[in-house]
Amino acid sequence: MDVPAGGVSARNRSRFFVLALVLSTALMALLAWLSTGTMAIYAVSLVTPWEMEGYIVNYDHHGYTWNWKFVTGDHAGLAVWNSVGNRLLLFVLSIPLGKLLGFFAGVIVTGIVINLVVYVVFVLFVRRTYGEVAGFVAMAMLSTYPGIFYWIGMPYAHSLIIPSILVAAMLAHKMLETRSVALLALEAFGVGLTFTAYDLAATVLPSVMLTLLLRRRFAAAAIAFLPMALPAIALPFAVHLAGYSVGAPETYLAVVRAYLHPGPPGPWWELVKSVPVTFVLNYFDGNYWVMPSCFLVLFAWGRIRLKVRLSTFELAVALALLAVFLFNNLAPPYAGGNMTMRGPLFARLYQPVFIVMVLYSARLLAFTWSQRLKCRTWMTICVAVCFALNLAIGLGPILRNQTALLAYQHFYRGTSDTSIYDNLGKYGRSPLGIPMRRAGAVR
Repeated sequence: MDVPAGGVSARNRSRFFVLALVLSTALMALLAWLSTGTMAIYAVSLVTPWEMEGYIVNYDHHGYTWNWKFVTGDHAGLAVWNSVGNRLLLFVLSIPLGKLLGFFAGVIVTGIVINLVVYVVFVLFVRRTYGEVAGFVAMAMLSTYPGIFYWIGMPYAHSLIIPSILVAAMLAHKMLETRSVALLALEAFGVGLTFTAYDLAATVLPSVMLTLLLRRRFAAAAIAFLPMALPAIALPFAVHLAGYSVGAPETYLAVVRAYLHPGPPGPWWELVKSVPVTFVLNYFDGNYWVMPSCFLVLFAWGRIRLKVRLSTFELAVALALLAVFLFNNLAPPYAGGNMTMRGPLFARLYQPVFIVMVLYSARLLAFTWSQRLKCRTWMTICVAVCFALNLAIGLGPILRNQTALLAYQHFYRGTSDTSIYDNLGKYGRSPLGIPMRRAGAVR
């Protein structure tokens, strides 16, 4: 489904696509760099970030330093337990650059490179699968997507959240067509490897399994399950054999215990009443307002007027995330202070729904252009606005734009609405490679 050419040759359109992909990748690299150092959102969004590594860091820093030391064999003084020790993939992949540039810069640069490579591969995948227009839409919606830049500036496993979901989405689509048992198992194992990058199994595994089941590929689902689950099972076991242990924080277990021992219904009902409002806040905050708004408009028109449904994979992801949301937010009361899994605090848990927004929008625009529908013009403008407003958010740190920074701040409401703005004033705007203006003590 190519864009109506109006006399423009296919070769020229292809060249324009390649040029746009190169320029968007360069823009993405620039935004990534401008989200490092004192402008790393995952650090600067804290009320009082730690001053380490010549810049500022998140409170997770010691946990991920543990990961780096573990994979490089520097086990002297390592704690015997690490809550994030099951997120090792980025650190394994970072060994070459980490040895060259050191842990902090090496892991950050590796994360940026992986994000850029996976972005290019994914855009080409969308183009090949749904057509040139779809490729442009994926390009526009992902190249300035703030969900990449929130995480990318720190040497932490979070940097691989977005590329892991993109890789899992591509492999899930391949698995729908694969007939070879060996290849299917290999593709499932590839999906499972993303679970060693970050804690994505609770969302991605049921999404892929449900995709296969909804398409009535029951044998494929049976074949895929074990290879997909294997990495998430084997990694903690391998770490245990090395004399260490990893595991989820107590908060996750507290949710399960709450269901097993619900207590009186009155306080529970008070929490349940807030779920609809929480759903709306999580929907918009979890993907920085702009993309959710754009998708809502496109989906409403596409589903009601054009009868374009969610694909099987898109529906499976949406259902899996809805199940996680309901499990977290319908839970009976439990102790946990500010770190409970309910409410607007953890909108970031539902960030993976971005893949539904991108794929559906890409397919819808490709359909409207192939059919030469009048609505294609305003839909294209809608995607362009999404690109531009997300770009404004991505440039928020370097411009110190307080309105744009609020989108980042609401992604994780555990801090003050002015933390980023205040800390940029305190520490300056120094990306990786440029020394921080304010010297601080190492913690």
